[in-house]
Amino acid sequence: IGSTSRYRRVGLQNLVRAAVGVELGKSKALAMSDWSCLPLSDRQLCYAGRDAWAGATVVANLADTFPDCMDVNAIGDMIVSGEKDV
Repeated sequence: IGSTSRYRRVGLQNLVRAAVGVELGKSKALAMSDWSCLPLSDRQLCYAGRDAWAGATVVANLADTFPDCMDVNAIGDMIVSGEKDV
């Protein structure tokens, strides 16, 4: 997600579909809405909460599937080393 390497970027919607098997409908209008205007709308809060759940669920699924790569210490080592293709 967000990598600038030679690999294709993969969005959260595709990650959730591949890793969890859930279709995560995304509203482009809501995603592009003004997130700096407080308080956030109920729709924005639901969208943000769903994205947070989706990201955590993908990480949990990957940790179960690839325990050696998704170990807390391995992730910390990647962050410290400055790896960009994580």
